Amino acid sequence: MERSKKIEFEIHVYHCQNCQEDLGTFQDVRIYLTKQSKELPIPTGFMKNIKARLAEEEKKRRQKNKKRNKWIFIFAVVCTLIIGIGFFTGTFANLYYTWTVEDQELLPYLQHDFGEMLNLEAESNGVKVKIKSAISDEFQTLIFYEIEDTEADNQYGIMFGDGVFVENEIDLMNTDVYPLNYPPDLESAINKEKKNVYHGKMGLFPIREDNGTIKLVITQLMKLNDASSNPDEVYDGNYKTGEWEFEIPVKKLPTKQFALVEKIEVEGVPMRFDKLIIAPTATILQYSINAIQPEKNLSSITFDNLVVNNKKVIADLYGGAFIDAQEGMDWSTYQAYFEPFFGKKPKEVKAQLKEAFLTVEDPKIVELDPSQNYPQTFAYAGSTITIEKVEIGNPSKVVISDHNIENRTYETLNLGINGDENIEMGMKNDSVIVDKNGNKYDPIDDLVKYEEIEQPRYFVTKYDISLQSDKAGEEVVPKRLEIYGYNTTKYLNDVVKISLD
Repeated sequence: MERSKKIEFEIHVYHCQNCQEDLGTFQDVRIYLTKQSKELPIPTGFMKNIKARLAEEEKKRRQKNKKRNKWIFIFAVVCTLIIGIGFFTGTFANLYYTWTVEDQELLPYLQHDFGEMLNLEAESNGVKVKIKSAISDEFQTLIFYEIEDTEADNQYGIMFGDGVFVENEIDLMNTDVYPLNYPPDLESAINKEKKNVYHGKMGLFPIREDNGTIKLVITQLMKLNDASSNPDEVYDGNYKTGEWEFEIPVKKLPTKQFALVEKIEVEGVPMRFDKLIIAPTATILQYSINAIQPEKNLSSITFDNLVVNNKKVIADLYGGAFIDAQEGMDWSTYQAYFEPFFGKKPKEVKAQLKEAFLTVEDPKIVELDPSQNYPQTFAYAGSTITIEKVEIGNPSKVVISDHNIENRTYETLNLGINGDENIEMGMKNDSVIVDKNGNKYDPIDDLVKYEEIEQPRYFVTKYDISLQSDKAGEEVVPKRLEIYGYNTTKYLNDVVKISLD
């Protein structure tokens, strides 16, 4: 034994009766074995063989330990590489969120580190509201939520501005940029799982600073319609009142912009693509339309989808805006919104055009005479328009119609009566919606699902015009019908390959 340990041992034995007895027994056995070993005959080479066998066993043990340590080292290196790759590529985050997040819309945001699970919860009047996550960029703050009715099988949604407001909106948010609209989606798989739970999202104004805390106050929830009762109406018309308050931490995520260099013509009107903007909550295509055309103006255009690096992102039906790009009076600049793009730096972009809304200048003046007999007809833009009535009264009236919409060039007319005279002109219209196959729909029919109509065109078939002078008691005499031009829709199927600068 080492000197220090031996001293400790001797001191302990001196004071411990039990250890003294154990030590005495051990010494007696050792003395006995020593005596016996001298009396027993040991064969020649006996100890040598034992030592050789012990040496062989020790060699095997060391080789086994060496091999085991080698595999432990290899395993540790592999684990380190896997952990490193998982950390830098987000593989572990992807797997974790794939296993734990059931909301498939929220999932890609979390997998790409655009947000985190918050799970802020408040309960009032038998309803739990949970804020699952919040993602903010320069265009909007996107709130993912879950609402559970703990007392009945009802589903509720949230709409910003309808019993929902941000207490510190003025101090925190940029109210110049209006967020996108997200109608309730009762047909998604997650919202069909439970009759008393609804998963939705809501757009708020973007925050001005890099980070902040949104103080969200909810005082009423919209009751969503049970699809079995009326599948054509999303909102039930009833509300659930209560008090749900949240403090939501948000961080404004960066936006990437890529210059585009592509010019095309749509129905003869020059158009160019300016920027591709990739934000966490939306993909935005910025484009400009030449606004100086003598006879035809492309008032707006819609897209079906974008394909970025072979990944398709669908156009947002409710997203799109005119912006003041300050690039000259000859061009009008717009932004079209698409689904978020989760991917690497874009190398190839394709845009599929959908609709072109055209305003055509095609002036025509038709003289009116209340003393003549009506109806009368005149030709315009390849169609025959009927003047059904011209009356002087208080107010005076002019009624024109064109019910033959088959192969009609124009959809609506831009018109006036008596030019620049100081009159108040009111107008009521009869109209019809026609799809690509010629099927007709009543625009005021609440049961019509307009978003499901394939390539709809809106035709006005009748203009009922009332005329009243701005001077009390003075009648207006309809003298002339002035048509300045017309509006029409062209459906497109062009795919434009856009080059990046």
